[in-house]
Amino acid sequence: MLQGGLNVLINVASEYNYETEKDWLLHLKEYVDDFKNLDPKHKVEIITYIKNTVKEFRSTKELHKMFFKSNERYSEMLNKMKVFSQIDDVLYVHAGINLKWSEKLRAEGVDRLNSSWNIALEEAKNGDFKNFHEFNEIGGNRGGNLSVGGPFWADFDSELEMLPDEHIAQIAQNLKAIGINVIVVGHSKREIPVMSEKFNRHGIKLICCDVGSSIAYTKGESGRGGTKTDTKGNIQAYSKDAVHDIYKNPEEAKKAEEAKKAEELKKVQQSMLSSVKIEVDDLVRLVIDKKVNENWRIMEIDGNQVLLAKEIDGVLHRINTNLDTVKRYNPQGGKK
Repeated sequence: MLQGGLNVLINVASEYNYETEKDWLLHLKEYVDDFKNLDPKHKVEIITYIKNTVKEFRSTKELHKMFFKSNERYSEMLNKMKVFSQIDDVLYVHAGINLKWSEKLRAEGVDRLNSSWNIALEEAKNGDFKNFHEFNEIGGNRGGNLSVGGPFWADFDSELEMLPDEHIAQIAQNLKAIGINVIVVGHSKREIPVMSEKFNRHGIKLICCDVGSSIAYTKGESGRGGTKTDTKGNIQAYSKDAVHDIYKNPEEAKKAEEAKKAEELKKVQQSMLSSVKIEVDDLVRLVIDKKVNENWRIMEIDGNQVLLAKEIDGVLHRINTNLDTVKRYNPQGGKK
């Protein structure tokens, strides 16, 4: 998917006609100043990215060529790129889905919208950017004139999380109608992946997993980021330092909790059993066929294996069992 600085350059190539480096720097200042809430560090990162890139050309004509002419630097990437990818009930998109794009997805589907993107690229090669701009709609928080950006520009915290409940409910309804229950997005950089509680309340899981794992953020060494959804519905997300459980299937979570409690109980029982004293020649009780049998003598202890014997009606009976079982039936220890 497209990332911040690269998206800026594409939009500039489609809208402006700059001939000098000064034109670029003036645009850059105006562009960054539009980010009222952007932290200074992020501004510097974007400025550095664009400055380093524009060293290769002076005019937007060269930039347009780089993106849209066949066999040029970024044209193949744009042509192969999908705006939306759906795997099972999970939708992957760079920035997010607003109400308008949820309606388009419901009406047209993922494949058709990806085809529309390819058509928009072909039109852009010939100077017609109308449909291309629709895919690149930008919200007010990132310098545009809409309340919420489109699939490349929606901001997780300041736009998607700020949507009114009625919009989120409609987005959820539209996406669930085409079999989507989870949306995974990037674009809005953070330290730890997060799932939106607001969207979750409406039955759709919106997960932002952009942890700045590209070399642009890690200063030359790529990191780790992304999400993993398994066939049981469990969702994990990855940051540079850890794996985070974002969501657990309720049934799986219940099983895991029961297993955890069982393991804790086992540890308690083992601790209690370890204090029970059982030795050779002790007399102990056993439970056989749900009946208590007293006065079985310990004949031999080998690790956790125990040999017991008892004379019944003149006949010597022997039983092999394990030491833990004997201790459970004799919590006070054996009798001498």
